[in-house]
Amino acid sequence: MKRRWNEFWFAPVSAEPLGIFRILYSLVVLYHWARRFPHVPELFSTEGWHSPYLAYTWGHEIARPSPQVAYAVYATLLLAALLFLVGWRTRLANFVLLVCYATLDLVESNNIKAYDRVMMLEAALMLMASPGAAFSLDSLRARARGDPLLAGVEAVRPVYGQRLLYCLFSAVYFFVGIKKALFIPHWHDGGVLLMAMLDRRNGLTSMGIFLTGVPWLVMLLAQATWIWQVLFPVMVAYRRIAPWWLLFGVGLHLGIESTIDVGPFNAI
Repeated sequence: MKRRWNEFWFAPVSAEPLGIFRILYSLVVLYHWARRFPHVPELFSTEGWHSPYLAYTWGHEIARPSPQVAYAVYATLLLAALLFLVGWRTRLANFVLLVCYATLDLVESNNIKAYDRVMMLEAALMLMASPGAAFSLDSLRARARGDPLLAGVEAVRPVYGQRLLYCLFSAVYFFVGIKKALFIPHWHDGGVLLMAMLDRRNGLTSMGIFLTGVPWLVMLLAQATWIWQVLFPVMVAYRRIAPWWLLFGVGLHLGIESTIDVGPFNAI
């Protein structure tokens, strides 16, 4: 039992998948937050209307920053994301990114979406791993110094970093799928998706409008969505099935992107 536990969490694996994830994660953060640049004062400073997270959840409110401070925190977040992307001082950049993300969340909870909090959790989990061990300036510098601990020839690290992210994604998909299957009215008959496709706030895409004329297909897609989400933790655990299950998931999210405008959600 102990041996299996150690193998599951600490078996040596290539650090490259986590390095690739770090790069993709940073690109999404930069894209997501760059879109908010024109609205930083209204969203995160005294110039806007706010519902601070602490006030919303626990009844405690924190001071709202001035526009200058809000822009400073925002700029620091973007800089940290850029450094995290290239892997320079990776762990420090990871920590600063997480702190800035959490700070803006505390200031304004209404404009920090659920996927923002998933991204904060991803940043927190990567702090416990070694995302800068591959495809980073840190790894290049370590190899130039000849440091065998920081930069092995094959950049091998314990697997727990990847396992933690797997657990996070599994929990998110599983519980969202359960919520859709058991607690959201009109999910099974496709009514929720039909209303979303016809909502002007979601972009009214041409594909979404087309699908509203094929309700049986929308109902089928609604069923496939929650089934894929609920089974995600199990199917991804099997190496032979995982690539196909993930490929189906990519198609699922591309389908959402083509029918409903949900911002950067699908990339996240």
